[in-house]
Amino acid sequence: MKTRSCWRPAGSTCATASGRMSAASSPTAARSAGRTPSRRACRGRSSARCAGRASSASNLTTISDGRPSGKGPARAGPFSFSGWSFRMRCLSLVVAMVFQSAAAFAQGSPLEKDLGQFLSWFEGRYDNALQAFWEPDLGVPEPDRHERIHSIFRKVDAPAFGNEVFYVEQYLAGDPSSIYRQRIYSFSADAEEDAIRLRIFTPKRAGELVGAYRNQSGLARMKLADATTNAGCDVFWRRRANQFVGFMKTGACRIASERLGKEIVISDDLLLTEDEIWIADRAETGDGDYVFGNRAGVPHKLRKIRAFECWTALLPGVRHGETGEGRNDWAFQQGGWLHDQNGVLEVSDPSDPSRRVRLRMRRVEWPSGPNRPSLTLYVEEGESERAVSYAWAAYDATRIAINLRWIQASCTHAPERTFDDKR
Repeated sequence: MKTRSCWRPAGSTCATASGRMSAASSPTAARSAGRTPSRRACRGRSSARCAGRASSASNLTTISDGRPSGKGPARAGPFSFSGWSFRMRCLSLVVAMVFQSAAAFAQGSPLEKDLGQFLSWFEGRYDNALQAFWEPDLGVPEPDRHERIHSIFRKVDAPAFGNEVFYVEQYLAGDPSSIYRQRIYSFSADAEEDAIRLRIFTPKRAGELVGAYRNQSGLARMKLADATTNAGCDVFWRRRANQFVGFMKTGACRIASERLGKEIVISDDLLLTEDEIWIADRAETGDGDYVFGNRAGVPHKLRKIRAFECWTALLPGVRHGETGEGRNDWAFQQGGWLHDQNGVLEVSDPSDPSRRVRLRMRRVEWPSGPNRPSLTLYVEEGESERAVSYAWAAYDATRIAINLRWIQASCTHAPERTFDDKR
């Protein structure tokens, strides 16, 4: 029967399994009894002499407060430990310090944390369709009204321009072919400015990059020499509560205008939240003459879009108001792309290619009055934007559908298709 192991002061005895006290149970007794047993002889055994061998194998002992004494037998204490356990505790401490340092590095500075938050909000597509839609009804003078713009900001792999790089494509009036601006944005944390720095690059062969938010291969091959930049036109972003405020340094962004034949000064003030981006870019000559920008100083207020995937079914040749009774030859279309900021999806009629039937989706908010915000799906026909019928759902609904007997449609929120806009 094996002996029971115990912790004891040097020179004391330990009770054996038979209940007798053995003088050889202390390290001193084991040494005085003769040669210490070999490691192999003690393997798997718990005799007192083997216990003595284990004690004599280490010169590192502890005093009663747990500190190593360096010689002599170990004296018991509340923090006693052998040389092996001491080394293991040291190793554990080192590992803990390494992981703590790694965690601190991962968190980074407050500015780096802000950069991470900014980038998670920034990526997406934005549209100010709602602003442009309501301005006539609100009596905004025509010169002060905003044109509708659609902005695409897609994170891309373009190592020549930095680690946090975005491709930018912007177009007018909801028409993807009316592109007016293409840029490459590079973001970084600038400790000296205590701000997120945005450096803006203009591709020299922008036409070759149209649609690069879908296919990034051309961007990955680009070099710095393939684009131009102006350091004075950098934008600086700082967090203010639950939003980021962006600005250019006053008078720093100066560009030679080929059209005007003179230098112009560009300014830009911006605001970013989780769901919106406001842009107030403007330019004037050195003499203060207006070049571009909203004359009333009101920014373009763009809302982040939600992408939807739709299927449609249309009875060829059947018009609105007709029941289509007895017909079952539905023309199905799947995988249609639509977004909730005045996005449009064309529906074809196989019997009449010239016929124009459209779905339009708006996430409507009224500027005043008791009407509640809604997600609305319209059916339009011909050249008029007046809907022949529509359906609505909760503002944050993820699915909406309509059935008019001659046309059916169902649209489901598909965030994975935000940049996959192929109809």
